[in-house]
Amino acid sequence: MPNLTAIIPAAGTSARMGETNKLLLPLYGKCILAHVVEAVVEAGAAETLVVTGRDDRFVREALAGYPVQVVYNPAYGQGMAASIRRGVLSAPADTDGYLFIPGDLPFIRPQSIRSVIAAFETAEAPIVVATYGGADGHPVLFHRRFRDALLALEGDVGGRRILAAHPDRTIRVDTSDSGVVTDIDTMDAYRRYAP
Repeated sequence: MPNLTAIIPAAGTSARMGETNKLLLPLYGKCILAHVVEAVVEAGAAETLVVTGRDDRFVREALAGYPVQVVYNPAYGQGMAASIRRGVLSAPADTDGYLFIPGDLPFIRPQSIRSVIAAFETAEAPIVVATYGGADGHPVLFHRRFRDALLALEGDVGGRRILAAHPDRTIRVDTSDSGVVTDIDTMDAYRRYAP
């Protein structure tokens, strides 16, 4: 298995949730973020980083006991790109790549993550994206050669801009897993899935 760093952005303001931090909402016995962390850890990345911002202390408490490194992003108010930079800068220098999975995808399966890792390893593609039903989802895995491009991102955007610039260096893996595209961004979405 390649030496990969999983990066879980968990620093957002959950603007569409109002005052509620969506990542800390309970779902089937644990918070939404914990579901994502468990899937990532089970998938077997060499290291897992959780990038916090808002509610840093409460996120750390929720993840106590999990084998992850929690890093605080003081610029979390600047958008997703700031959390991406913080995660990349916190990754080991010898990492083979950066595996990004947002903290609001509680239904993602470990096998879907492993499928992306396997494609990265066997096809030696510099970018691998999980899909479901023809739609791009997560994780998205970038080879370490894209480190500078990831650090150059600005604003409330993720790595999709890099994907668009390198279609010939990107492969997509159909996971048959709706969890790779099912995020919980609103209270209506949460109520739809919460027991």
